[in-house]
Amino acid sequence: MADNGRLKDKVAIITGAASGIGSATAVLFANEGSGLVLADVDEKGLQETAGLITAADATVVIKKTDVANEDEVKALIDFALDTYSQVDIALLAAGPK
Repeated sequence: MADNGRLKDKVAIITGAASGIGSATAVLFANEGSGLVLADVDEKGLQETAGLITAADATVVIKKTDVANEDEVKALIDFALDTYSQVDIALLAAGPK
């Protein structure tokens, strides 16, 4: 992936990142230089998406999260802040399974 840099020094949380729009957006954001926190209930899918991104030397972490659970969402935000000390973008692409 080429780093176009439009999201350089930005951090994005992306829910629903194991597949579909969430996964595609994660790859796009990585291409633009964003640090990523990927979340989904599908941990295997998260690992696959993260693999696409880490192969391109982008910075990514994953956290299995059920966005229907308020405590898990709070833990996701805390995880993102502990990892990167900032969150600039939230893309909420999680949908019903």
